[in-house]
Amino acid sequence: MEETDSKDQDQQQTQVVSYNVTMAEIAVLAEKFKDVPEDLSEKKNYAIVKGAISAIKPLRGKVEKRRKELKADALAWGKKVDGEAKKITTSLLEIEAPHAKAKKDYDTRIEVEKREKALAEEKRVDGIAEKIAGIKALVESNISSTSSIIQEAIDRVAEDHTLSLEWAQEFEDKADLACIEVTAKLVELRDMKLQQENAEAERVKAEKEREEADEAARVKRETEVEEERAKLAKEREAMAKEKKEAAKEQAKKDEETEAERAKLAAEVEALKKEKEEPAPEPEPVQEKKPAKSSKKTAGYSDDYKAAGNSLLKFADGKAKAKALLDAIINGDIPNITFTGEV
Repeated sequence: MEETDSKDQDQQQTQVVSYNVTMAEIAVLAEKFKDVPEDLSEKKNYAIVKGAISAIKPLRGKVEKRRKELKADALAWGKKVDGEAKKITTSLLEIEAPHAKAKKDYDTRIEVEKREKALAEEKRVDGIAEKIAGIKALVESNISSTSSIIQEAIDRVAEDHTLSLEWAQEFEDKADLACIEVTAKLVELRDMKLQQENAEAERVKAEKEREEADEAARVKRETEVEEERAKLAKEREAMAKEKKEAAKEQAKKDEETEAERAKLAAEVEALKKEKEEPAPEPEPVQEKKPAKSSKKTAGYSDDYKAAGNSLLKFADGKAKAKALLDAIINGDIPNITFTGEV
């Protein structure tokens, strides 16, 4: 079979391919129609173009016809070659396929294992890097934290650092440096926060003391105001009582004054009547110069004394005193002579 195919192939390779149109004829046509007229509006030029097409197009038809004739055997041969090759290839694939599948399955498994190992390695390295990054991030994440929370972060770093750095594996030096640097920064941050917290505690304490002092002062002021109000109320009550008592006393004095006024008026009236009555003839007595005395005569010294005592007694009553003095000055009172002397 292989020998027959080889002979057929050699025969096809030695067969000369010939067409009805030669390259010499084509060269003649190329020379003849090498110039293409530009202005086809002229009949002569249009005829040249048309003639070129008419001369060449039939030749192309003859070439195409001959090509199909020559290729017919080649197509049959190609189909034969392809069929035999497919038969042989199918037989070979039946043998090769199980081996190819086994190899492919193995290669796939190895590739998957390599990828899984690579992913595991990548995950391991990423985990270490992430933990180191987490340690470094503790400073920034605790900027606003309290000193106690920062101390907890310091303790966590110390636990990772002092107990063991095996988790960092080949990155142990990098992890060690990160722990040292972060611990130093966290300690500095903790001390600063502690100072701020102490200052704030002092401020709050001072503010509380000030508020308590203000409250105590307010309570004291209110107490003093209440005490002052109570005192004023008591004083007003006492003044009202005193005023009431004074009013009673004044009413009593007014009654007594009115009684004295009535009594004095009666006495004045009696004196007036006594003055109007003729006095008895006095017995002749030896005149003698009376001694200087506040009393003009011994005869009316008692009346003068009584009038003076009455005047002194009612001196707080101006109306009474004036009435008495007017009576003395006008001579309305018998046996009392006003001399103008005090």
